[in-house]
Amino acid sequence: MLHKITPNFENPIHLVGLSGVVVATGVISVYGFQKFKLFKERRRLACLTKRKQTERQEVLAKLKAEYEFTPKRQLIIEIPVNELIEKLQKRVLSATEVFEAFLAKSILATEAFNSITEYIPQALEWAKMLDALPNPKGPLHGLPFCVKDDYDVKGMDTTLGLAKYLYQPAEDSAALVKVLRDLGLSKQVNEVISIPISF
Repeated sequence: MLHKITPNFENPIHLVGLSGVVVATGVISVYGFQKFKLFKERRRLACLTKRKQTERQEVLAKLKAEYEFTPKRQLIIEIPVNELIEKLQKRVLSATEVFEAFLAKSILATEAFNSITEYIPQALEWAKMLDALPNPKGPLHGLPFCVKDDYDVKGMDTTLGLAKYLYQPAEDSAALVKVLRDLGLSKQVNEVISIPISF
């Protein structure tokens, strides 16, 4: 048999009991609100991730159609680095040719290993700018390079592999990227992982 308890506001024990219920209700409400916010944020990040992956696949498909991995490009990427640098310095090979060869190979590597997070849209322009210079820019003139996506590149996302940093392009390039470009390197892509890949 259930008995209806009528609170006695003059009795301190009843007041403590009621305040406990009020506090518990408030804690449950705050907990529920936090769970809702977390759910909303996860959903937002999932949408951002899906959008970025779709854009990446479109860019990859476009680049694959434009930069076929030809036998000539295969020969370029097989040249040892010291010889490649020498050929770039003497202008036997252009920075654009070398860039396009490594770009074509990186597309194949990405299809096999999912190694590239983003291709730098202005990278081809940088290679062409190097070719337009009257003299080689530096000791590594025209050599393509990749950096992990935790280094800032002006205009590109620096995600550290986290979706919450998508669509927040860097305002300036990291010191490392600036130094490498000053040495004449031609930046190509942001990598997912930083492992040496032998072409």
